[in-house]
Amino acid sequence: MVLRKITEHTGEEVWEQFIVNVRSVAQFRDLFERQPRAGARTRYIINVSSSAIHYNTGSYPLGCGTITKNSAALLLQKTADESDLSKTQIINFNPSAILTLVGKGASLTADSADWDHEDLPDSFDVWAASLEAAFLRSRFV
Repeated sequence: MVLRKITEHTGEEVWEQFIVNVRSVAQFRDLFERQPRAGARTRYIINVSSSAIHYNTGSYPLGCGTITKNSAALLLQKTADESDLSKTQIINFNPSAILTLVGKGASLTADSADWDHEDLPDSFDVWAASLEAAFLRSRFV
């Protein structure tokens, strides 16, 4: 993955990222909701995103990924606002500070930050798909 500034992308490249990051989420949600329901149980959409979608200043070249993933998260947040919580619970979350391949590609190392354990997002994800986490619906956490 090559990180570039938005101004270094063509209009077509920007649109392609919207298709990948926004349209795909809209289609997934639509197909998910159209599936037959098994009983009256609440179903869950847990969107794993990144706090980087909120970085809109500075010189770090997050480019189209920032704006399109932010749009996808907002789409799910607004959908959650309009949805019946007893049918579908939607939460967006940042998996915490995990040293990823993208981070390593940007010259980050294990000593660059106080990284969280890579199992943390898994544990949070399981909890987020519970009625106990209903107060987080339509939020980015």
